[in-house]
Amino acid sequence: RLGVPIKRTRIIYECMADVAAHLATFMAPTEAETIVGRAEVQEVFNIRGRGGSVNAVAGCRVTEGSLTLKARYRIERDGETVADVAAPASLKHFQKDVTEVAKGQECGVDLSVNEVREGDRIIAYVLEEKAPQLDVSYLR
Repeated sequence: RLGVPIKRTRIIYECMADVAAHLATFMAPTEAETIVGRAEVQEVFNIRGRGGSVNAVAGCRVTEGSLTLKARYRIERDGETVADVAAPASLKHFQKDVTEVAKGQECGVDLSVNEVREGDRIIAYVLEEKAPQLDVSYLR
């Protein structure tokens, strides 16, 4: 009558799993990071942009996966994160604007930051929302 669901189970563990699944619907989703590509900075080019500003464009070779325009980017140097960028300003392959660069290819990535140096690693990743889950395996 009050909108309370009634469930019947013969095993208490099934009941606990149902309660945990129902409680999880009230929890906020979590974000999980998935790495989609890695690249090594081989050279840095200073390119004059619109308005006279100078941007450091990283000339890279993709070593794993692929770099895409939709990914977020992190610049790492000696295991430390130097910069984290929401999206690249541009991604080029031989002067041509592209949306993706595959493993083994070279490209230019304009991340609109000047912290990039030769030898840095660029990591492309996406954030995915994951539905929360309560772990009830310890009850068994």
